[in-house]
Amino acid sequence: MDIRIGSWTGREAWCLQQALRMTDRDLAEYLGVSRNSAGNWRKGGEDWVCSSGTAQLLDRAVERLNAADRAVFVEKLREAGAVSTPAATAATGLVGPLTLTSHQFIPMQLGQSATSLFDRGSSSPAGPANLDRRALKVSTDAGRDGTLHIYGFGIGVLHVRQQLRLNSLTELALWRYPSYRENRAWAHREVTTLASSTAATTEFPPPDYVLSLYELRQHRWEGAALDPALQLLASPGGLVDRTDETQILPLGVEEQRLADGWRHPDAISFTGGVSRGVASWSGVAYHPEPGERSLLVDDIVAMELDTQALWALSAHLLRLVEDGLDPELPSPYDWRWLRGVHARLTSARPTETAEHRAMRAAVIGTSDLPQRLQAAWAALKETT
Repeated sequence: MDIRIGSWTGREAWCLQQALRMTDRDLAEYLGVSRNSAGNWRKGGEDWVCSSGTAQLLDRAVERLNAADRAVFVEKLREAGAVSTPAATAATGLVGPLTLTSHQFIPMQLGQSATSLFDRGSSSPAGPANLDRRALKVSTDAGRDGTLHIYGFGIGVLHVRQQLRLNSLTELALWRYPSYRENRAWAHREVTTLASSTAATTEFPPPDYVLSLYELRQHRWEGAALDPALQLLASPGGLVDRTDETQILPLGVEEQRLADGWRHPDAISFTGGVSRGVASWSGVAYHPEPGERSLLVDDIVAMELDTQALWALSAHLLRLVEDGLDPELPSPYDWRWLRGVHARLTSARPTETAEHRAMRAAVIGTSDLPQRLQAAWAALKETT
């Protein structure tokens, strides 16, 4: 029996722990996570949404189950009331809807609030551009899980995760664009609230845009049919009519485009060890297979956090130039630093895997970021 969990929550993780007959400590050591994580799964139930990296660890644990333990796992899922969830659908072998995790990246210019928010945040591992970054959790509501990543040069990127269970890619597109408006407004309110408790000056402009990464967990396509689906997932705008942004309408072209093997002309495909992904101007789609070890969703998230922070920074600097003003950066950042960032982002590292290099090239290659960074550092250099 092939068991595929569409969206791992504490409920499914606790079912797995029971099937393995392990204590919190045993399970933590088995998976390579903290003991507190295992305890949180049991206590949090379906309200505790596992991270992408943890979900892949749990997927691998399911792969290693023997036949007897698999049967126990399925039974525990049923006993837990997971019959209508993607987990139970996958466990019973039924064809279910699309299950995915939406990652939205919402950049914001923080202005004078950046320093106080940065000082308040917890340390975060540096991403591919090796930028100073700290993180603050944002209150969750409406199924949103938010973390504000604050960069020392005055930009914040709010990373919003939402679990989705949909019947089609068109349904995703119909959800996507209203969610952009709603989440931009929500992000501005939440970050304003955070800033108001740490700084005297809390006024900053609302975010200009949202970029999405879709982590496809469960789907109905087989073999090569997954490729056009990922293409549409990365660029779903062509599935709907957005003439009136207040009333997004379906075009009814999804099945035909899938049958035609549709590809976006500017999209770039990349692969993990056994997984597939697509990057485009409007977003990224990735389907992590259970056995994936070369390229994790967390690697793509780290890439997009740095990319969107630098895109927002360059946009701010170039907007000043367009307005006839001299661009400037807070100390110790200057044009030489920005030139170094460009080199780190666009150059392969000696220890970088081929899969990570392909993903980085796809994300950077569809963002126009290298050209924007060059223009920004040239403008900064002129003012020194």
